[in-house]
Amino acid sequence: QQLSLFEQRLPKKPYHTDEFANGLAIARAQNAIKSRYIQANGPTHKYWLVFDVDKPNASLDWYDSGAPAPNIVATNRENGHAHLIYGLEVSIRTAPDGRSAPLRYAAAVESA
Repeated sequence: QQLSLFEQRLPKKPYHTDEFANGLAIARAQNAIKSRYIQANGPTHKYWLVFDVDKPNASLDWYDSGAPAPNIVATNRENGHAHLIYGLEVSIRTAPDGRSAPLRYAAAVESA
């Protein structure tokens, strides 16, 4: 259910790649979703807060730090590092005409 919502909220043409050394490509979301790395938020709205945790057993880092459970956890099986992905009930407008208070609040959450 969460992965389906993730796919629905992807930008129409997100950046994506399988290897950063090969550069980024832009493609329709239904094609880009097959890539190893994909842009979660578009240029005008933030639907997801994505945290890159680079340490072994990162999948449970949220629990160890007393944070709420993420909606999605993407774990690297080789080293245990993970992306913890939190879905927002209401998106934050990130375009120039967006309100600054929600942007500041999201930035405070991300930096904490």
